[in-house]
Amino acid sequence: MVKIDDNTATDLDKLALEHYDNLTTKRKADGTYKKKESLIGRIQNQLIIDILFPERVKFWNYFLANNFSNLKRIITSRPDELQVIIAEIENLFVANFLSTNVSYNSANLNDFGNIVKNVINYEWYRKTDKPAIYFSQFNINFCPYCNKDEVQNIQVIDFSSGNVIRTRLYQLDHFYPRSRYPYLSLSFFNLIPGCAMCNATLKGEKDFKITTHFNPFHMRFNEHFKFQLNSIIPNNASEISIIFDNLTAHADNQIFDLHILERYNQGATKDILFDMINLFKHRTVKVQRSVLSQLRGLAGSVELSTIALLNSQGVPLEPEQINKKQLGKIKRDVCLQMEIIK
Repeated sequence: MVKIDDNTATDLDKLALEHYDNLTTKRKADGTYKKKESLIGRIQNQLIIDILFPERVKFWNYFLANNFSNLKRIITSRPDELQVIIAEIENLFVANFLSTNVSYNSANLNDFGNIVKNVINYEWYRKTDKPAIYFSQFNINFCPYCNKDEVQNIQVIDFSSGNVIRTRLYQLDHFYPRSRYPYLSLSFFNLIPGCAMCNATLKGEKDFKITTHFNPFHMRFNEHFKFQLNSIIPNNASEISIIFDNLTAHADNQIFDLHILERYNQGATKDILFDMINLFKHRTVKVQRSVLSQLRGLAGSVELSTIALLNSQGVPLEPEQINKKQLGKIKRDVCLQMEIIK
């Protein structure tokens, strides 16, 4: 629910260029690109196979022309430029050139779409150590879509070999789905490290766009929506109902497609919020003013103790800290609603 750039000191555009180099640079002794290990080599090889199909030749040449400039754009561009590339390709080719049976919720690759998918070969990339290496640079703790489920790399020992194996406890979501845009399967800023619930269970092949949804490499959900409770003085957790307000005119599809409200309006999350409210209900602005009037000269101690209490409950003091805390967005919004923080 924040922009991934906010969590890292790494230049992600530079990392995307490194990603492109890793995908494309492997060559044979004669200088030609390897047909399996280099993305350029795989495309060049498929171009030869498809030489009798003019539209397919045109498609592959889009990637290879001008010293692979469009291929580099596809692999390294930010989500807004990827949207431009999608429009370019859709204008160059007929409808359903790659996908058929397209609806908002689902799409199916046709024969050539599957060829493109296999040439790009995301499955091969996913088995390498690169996704885990790049993820470690992002410095995020929770799914950037829901801010609820943890995402992390862990190291486990393979007792049969004694080797340490790095395991990824997250999935790489294709913001622009592979069933619609297989040529974006390895685009750096199209690979969102998120939880299985958001990716596989709920998002699936839905037609996400940056105008209707939030790509965490592009925009901050936090700047466009805020969560609120129906009451900040509930008698019990079951009385709590979580809603949201639009802060801007941005579409709210993501909240509904990923069932954010339904997932938050469950027992565990409401119990957490109810306990937090009870802890903070005597820390409202009015109460603090009364305390300060009675403890003149000790104003700092009240403020510092409130900060300590916020930290103990995992409430982000600043928007940039939201992804460091589980449910950090809604906790912060509730504390703003209670005027515990400003």
